[in-house]
Amino acid sequence: MRLNISEHSIEHINQCPACESNNRECVSSVYSESDELVFFETSYCLHCGLIYRSIRPDLNWFLNAWEKREVFQTSNNINPINEIIEEERWNRYNNILSDIEEFITFDSVIDLGCGTGTGLLAFSEKGKTVTGIEPDMSRAKYGIAKGVNIINTTIEEIDSSSLSSVDLAMSIHSLEHFHNMNEAIVLLKELVKEGGYVYIEVPDFMSYVNDANDSLYLGHLYNFSTDSLIQAGLSNGLIPKVLMYPRSRPGAEANLAILFQRGLVPEGMDLKYFKPSLSDVLVRYASGITNIDLLTWPMQINISEINDVSMAWKPDSNVTRTVQETNAKRTFTCTTDFVKVGSQAVVNEDKYYIALTEKLQTLKITLNA
Repeated sequence: MRLNISEHSIEHINQCPACESNNRECVSSVYSESDELVFFETSYCLHCGLIYRSIRPDLNWFLNAWEKREVFQTSNNINPINEIIEEERWNRYNNILSDIEEFITFDSVIDLGCGTGTGLLAFSEKGKTVTGIEPDMSRAKYGIAKGVNIINTTIEEIDSSSLSSVDLAMSIHSLEHFHNMNEAIVLLKELVKEGGYVYIEVPDFMSYVNDANDSLYLGHLYNFSTDSLIQAGLSNGLIPKVLMYPRSRPGAEANLAILFQRGLVPEGMDLKYFKPSLSDVLVRYASGITNIDLLTWPMQINISEINDVSMAWKPDSNVTRTVQETNAKRTFTCTTDFVKVGSQAVVNEDKYYIALTEKLQTLKITLNA
């Protein structure tokens, strides 16, 4: 499925979305040969450490691409839902529920970017009142069919005043997908009662990004570390309370999660825990490229065309269990002019994981805020 793009559908982000700094380093750009333009660029904020896409398709392009994907999958009898993934999603949310209940009690919850809504079933089965918000109808309709209360809309279109305030608002592996992450965080804050809580979980850059594949990951518009996620919350009126490093499943990479509280942020609050260095970032994005001695920065990566709304370019249309399985099918070869993306036989996906421990227990740190 080819997805065309033009200059009119591309936007440029000149300031860091988390701290508004202009001080950034470009890491990579991606050029579509069929469209003859750079449509994706990754930059590193030298101030807070956020990795973000400084050139990217705009929201309308994504909305149209999602719709085109649904039509393509339906007409070709492709089922985008992997039941193994859905079972893992339920287990992940069940573990998150246990982690959160160690610190707070709550009855009602809303999940921003709930996907299929399977995870919310773990909450409703424990007596919680649940609501999901999901812009991608190909995902939302799966949960709706199972009786989950899902609103199919974007954060730009939703009116928070039309919804009842809840005890807890969540964004679980969704904030990195939103075009306007600050608008998403403000919405999360507005959805909870005064003094209520917001749980945000994202992939941890140091665990999740291990090679050049992330330069092509259209689905992720941001890569967070502890400092950049804390800064994003503080900038939008959320006080960080608990820092966690949960895992999606045993042996998988550690994620980054913070339980925030809605309230008046003390003036001058500036918590510093960890941010990756520029060398950390460059080493990870260069990993897996052959002929590395020819590499120059920022990397220019060439793909033949855009054929996937999440991965930019995939060798085939198969629905995989993990992003890592798709990544394992791609090769990156450096030439004198650019890095060319190709395909290879599937390799063992385990090499793409950094598993610091096999334990399921989540590491939790209470923040002095």
